[in-house]
Amino acid sequence: VLAIQLRNAALYSSDASMIPSLTITGYYDTNPDTTPPLAPINLSAGTVAQTTVDLVWENPAANTDVTGYRIYRDGAEIGTSVNPNYADQDLTANTPYEYHVTAYDAAGNESAASAVLNVTTEEIPDTTPPLAPMNLNANTVTQTTVDLVWENPVENTDVVGYRVYRDNAEVGTSADTHYLDQGLTPNTIYEYYVTAYDAAGNESTASAPLTVPTPDTTSDPVEQTLIQEGDIWQYFEGTSEPPSDWRDTGFDDTSWQSGPSGFGYGDSDDATDLYSTMYGNYVTVYLRKTFDNPFTAYESIMLNLYYDDGFVAYINGVEVARDNVIGEPAYDVPASGQHESVTHLPPAQFDITQFSHLFTSGTNVIAIQLRNAATYSSDASMIPSLTMTGYIE
Repeated sequence: VLAIQLRNAALYSSDASMIPSLTITGYYDTNPDTTPPLAPINLSAGTVAQTTVDLVWENPAANTDVTGYRIYRDGAEIGTSVNPNYADQDLTANTPYEYHVTAYDAAGNESAASAVLNVTTEEIPDTTPPLAPMNLNANTVTQTTVDLVWENPVENTDVVGYRVYRDNAEVGTSADTHYLDQGLTPNTIYEYYVTAYDAAGNESTASAPLTVPTPDTTSDPVEQTLIQEGDIWQYFEGTSEPPSDWRDTGFDDTSWQSGPSGFGYGDSDDATDLYSTMYGNYVTVYLRKTFDNPFTAYESIMLNLYYDDGFVAYINGVEVARDNVIGEPAYDVPASGQHESVTHLPPAQFDITQFSHLFTSGTNVIAIQLRNAATYSSDASMIPSLTMTGYIE
């Protein structure tokens, strides 16, 4: 490029002029090199990190006049190198990139592109631990075993397992929220806590500790029926919605009616006969009963029911069993199926041992909603009982 600036002597000068020419004396190549080198081969990534990719390649042996290489990322030139390697920097973690390389010679001829190399940078490592498990409890306790259960916070979407600790030493792991600790010593107090861990190996803080005494070898498990057929219950006829907290421990049910079980009509087992109010009028009866729990450790807890047609049962406000009831229906929605109560046969048994942590020492509340299949059904029935097997201090 030849560039010249012309300046006149004055704004009102009578003339101005510039007529340039350029003469060169020398030698020039009458047969210039126009042959490009061969394309580089074996392009690969040496080290791939979160923000860098180290590229290496080979120069074909026939390329004797290569003076450098051009590096392209995603179709755009990003740099040159005189050697068959290049460090690409300032990249974004966990991002795919596409590379190719060309060779050029002293005459400026550029080769065709090498084969394309696809590279994804490394992820930024996950260093955030999960939240601690919650509501650690013992389902069942025997002289030599403790069956632990807990809950995973809903925010913990990436948990892959749990570590279980007894007396501050890890005793095992579990892929779900349950662990059976075995080989224990009778009449011994143990302290447990649980942590959660994710796929990156991050471990949560410990759950709240749980102290569990194992029973003495001199004591044998006992069975007691804490709720008997014919016991007195409070009940609410489902002509409208009950209060939203009707199944909770703190609910005041003194304004409800009371009567012995069973509840219903149309059978010979209805100690509290509801035919005059229920038939043709409503399909749901809400029941509540308080009871004392003397057990300190459990081997089994059975909810025994004669029912017609559907029910949902709760212990201290938490659901423990259901049949023929879908979701949380309104008071006037009938049972989703039929189930006949046949009192000359054993009742339906629902093993609710897994919910033993819901039971407290002293006063507890069981609540049941009975649902009939139709307003004009020929019968309805609910006769509950609750049997526990375990240890009493």
